[in-house]
Amino acid sequence: MENTMGINEQDLFELLERSNKKGSQLFNKEKGWASLQQRVRHNNQHLVNNHSWNKKPWRIVAIFALVIGLSLYFGSVEKPVKVVTKQFALPIEDHHVSGPSNLVLNNGELVQLSEISSHKLFEYDKKRKELTVKRGKGAGAFSKLSVALGENLRVKFPDSSVVTLNAGSVLVFPDHFSSKQRSVRLNGEALFDIEKNPSKPFIIKTRRQNVRVLGTVFNVRDYPDEPTTQTSLLSGKVEVRSVSGKPLATLNPGTALTITNGAHSIDRYDSEISLAWLKRRIIFKGHSFSSKIDEIERLYGIRIDCKNTSIKRLRLSGIFRSNNSEDLWESIRFLKPCKISVKEGKVIIR
Repeated sequence: MENTMGINEQDLFELLERSNKKGSQLFNKEKGWASLQQRVRHNNQHLVNNHSWNKKPWRIVAIFALVIGLSLYFGSVEKPVKVVTKQFALPIEDHHVSGPSNLVLNNGELVQLSEISSHKLFEYDKKRKELTVKRGKGAGAFSKLSVALGENLRVKFPDSSVVTLNAGSVLVFPDHFSSKQRSVRLNGEALFDIEKNPSKPFIIKTRRQNVRVLGTVFNVRDYPDEPTTQTSLLSGKVEVRSVSGKPLATLNPGTALTITNGAHSIDRYDSEISLAWLKRRIIFKGHSFSSKIDEIERLYGIRIDCKNTSIKRLRLSGIFRSNNSEDLWESIRFLKPCKISVKEGKVIIR
């Protein structure tokens, strides 16, 4: 995808982080000077051909115009070029979801998903919680989707690829894929079911990795408040690289790549636990309560303040569903006497 400034889709993703940095330049002074000189020579030649250059008034006018032109030309160089993705000046890595699910469009407009049914670029099915991206015609346009706590959302792209987003996730995607690749950016967790296209890879960028696929099903988890990133493959093959482009692994079905503090490992994974969020539930298999707090908050759309250190260390086993959080609190009280109060979306455990 090329825009009028010659910036392709991949470049625009990088500009999400650096377009707001003071003093950033997208202009080459040497090339600009050479271009201006060429234009002046062309104009001078035109004047000579018309036999008017030898007239003194013409020389004065030309020199004066050249001086004014140079001051205006290079005076504008010091101003950073504005990019259409300016509403994403806040890096996606630092974005924490709060409030209802919403879209930030390329023009900066904030749209609540619950308030739209049809849009020139989107359709939203409230019952299925599915956002359909229509086939866009423009270039360089991006949208940012934020999924509220306590919700899951599906995004269906024009190529029939489907992304299911976990609660508290953010997805930045183009309104029109380029002719060479399909790229999105993820903060959070999502299951990707990618339509196969050998000539047009699908690329997912997160804080710690880039995942490249041609067509497959896999899960990516990379939340800003968690120390690890995990990519789990269900079918097909995926190639995982670092953000610098260094190859990390090519995964086979049933394996997962985990990145923690710059180090990575490949292991088999428990799909029942890893993909429990798709069925809106949490599975404990001897896990400590503290290790699941983030998942609990996302599932029930709440915030937890656990002041009881013995509860943090408490290990649980069982399946807890999204439609009844009281089952979880009752299980904790049964195993370890404590006080649990729930008020205005906040749970305090003493």
